[in-house]
Amino acid sequence: MQGTYKTQTTNTMRLYLTSYNLANCSYCTRDGKTVYKVSCSSSGLGEITATIWRSLSKLEPTPEEVLWAEKHFGDDAIPHPSVPYTNEEPIESYRKSLESQDDELLSWAGPPPTVDDYKRCSSKSEAKQGLTNVAEIEMHSISSTVIRHLGNEWKASEFFSKAGWGWYGSDRIFKGPDDNEYRWKMGPAGAELFLVDTDPKEERGKAHVPLLVARFSNAELNGDKLPAFLEIFPAGEDMADWILITFIYVEMMRKPTYNRYLT
Repeated sequence: MQGTYKTQTTNTMRLYLTSYNLANCSYCTRDGKTVYKVSCSSSGLGEITATIWRSLSKLEPTPEEVLWAEKHFGDDAIPHPSVPYTNEEPIESYRKSLESQDDELLSWAGPPPTVDDYKRCSSKSEAKQGLTNVAEIEMHSISSTVIRHLGNEWKASEFFSKAGWGWYGSDRIFKGPDDNEYRWKMGPAGAELFLVDTDPKEERGKAHVPLLVARFSNAELNGDKLPAFLEIFPAGEDMADWILITFIYVEMMRKPTYNRYLT
């Protein structure tokens, strides 16, 4: 990829694709645990919808005392014999931190894992954890693409603005949930996302170096194609949903033969 960017190399997250079809595969951690899954479907009328799923928190068995309390609810609730009675229900947070996967040991011995390895392990992960629908990208052959996320809806023509031009299409700029502007720069092997705003800490007189937020890597080693991955840097850890949604959109627009994403 061309360009000079500032990067934050600590605590980056790599989401490995379980297929070379980026709009019809799972995105999993280095040890094969699914974080996102994307699937495409067609209405047969020139409309293709990419649905994005996110893995649920690990499901744990409900404690016996909680089941007891739910069974004996009301003003005369009966406390479970083994625990003190309280009418205060603890609140647990399931916020998942996007920490570095590079420090984790691979689950496979020997050669680096292949796409099939990731596919097999991610399938087991999805069966254990479950998935929830978080977004849809509804692409039309004539009208504007529609993006949906957690009950909100935007037209792509209003959500994105174009900038520049190159062999691989115009860059796409959008406003993130933090009200900052981000720019997907199109490249020969994929795209890179960086923060548009200038860093106020930079010294005057120096050329501005954009902050790299995420990038897609699709490389080969000794002629063999390696599993592709989407790398999210710390600057983007709080907007992982939007990074994946916009990444899927710009890549599908970069190669507009949508039908190949259905298989």
